[in-house]
This record gives sequence, structure tokens and C-alpha cells, in this order.
Amino acid sequence: MTPVTLVTGGAGFLGSHRIDRLIADGEKIICVDNF
Repeated sequence: MTPVTLVTGGAGFLGSHRIDRLIADGEKIICVDNF
């Protein structure tokens, strides 16, 4: 079972770049943002 990473603020500059990197590494992502 692959771990799931929760990223808060994923729609922002830092969060979106972090998500891109995690996806490239094969991670599953849940993104939460309040924009």
C-alpha cells in the first residue's frame, strides 16, 4: 500500500512545486487549499 501525503496550501507557489516533486517520486497526494 502506497503512503498518501497530505499537502496543505498546495495551490500556492511552494505547495504546487512540492506536489510536482512528490508526484515525480511516485507519491500519492491529497491537496487541501483555501484560496
